[in-house]
Amino acid sequence: MSAGRPPAGGFGYEAAFGWGGPACPERADEAATELASVGAFLRLARALEAHGLPPAFGRSARRCAADEVRHAGLRLAAAGGQQLVVRLPVRVPETLAALALDNATSGCVMEAFGAHLAALEASAASTPVDRAVAARIAYDEAAHALLSLALDRVLQARLPERTRRDLADARHDSTRALARSVVHDSRSSAAFEAAFGRAAAQLAA
Repeated sequence: MSAGRPPAGGFGYEAAFGWGGPACPERADEAATELASVGAFLRLARALEAHGLPPAFGRSARRCAADEVRHAGLRLAAAGGQQLVVRLPVRVPETLAALALDNATSGCVMEAFGAHLAALEASAASTPVDRAVAARIAYDEAAHALLSLALDRVLQARLPERTRRDLADARHDSTRALARSVVHDSRSSAAFEAAFGRAAAQLAA
């Protein structure tokens, strides 16, 4: 299982990769998820530049895209693949509020969850190679989550109070939706939300 920053609505990309050995469907799906994150980060970098955010954020987003290319390659290698080709048309969010909303949900929530998930994967890995791959991805995803949190603070400073309240509601709703997708009974879901909230707070500190 893999998680991270997904592309926002209206974004399209093409990705082609070939198998060099017996294919592992689960690893192939994980590689595809990492590829989607490549496009999401390139889209983010374009949006940051278009909206006049400090250049360091755009550079960081492009480094995150490069991380995701590497992650896809690692997942692909684990699945027996040898070739990875990415073509990524990118569309920019129309407003600063749309950018902040995408970052609050896809970045602050999903990237933090992706880091946590990869860390769990590393701890449960059955081989040294799988453990090393998952640990590397967990480290990078944590850095991506920190970027999202830093960007959230900068974006909120540029937005009116009503929009900031909307962002807080969106983060809360996204976390609850994620909890419901991971666990099914209400007590477990509440426990997940509490634990995930504490983890995100620790990451932001």
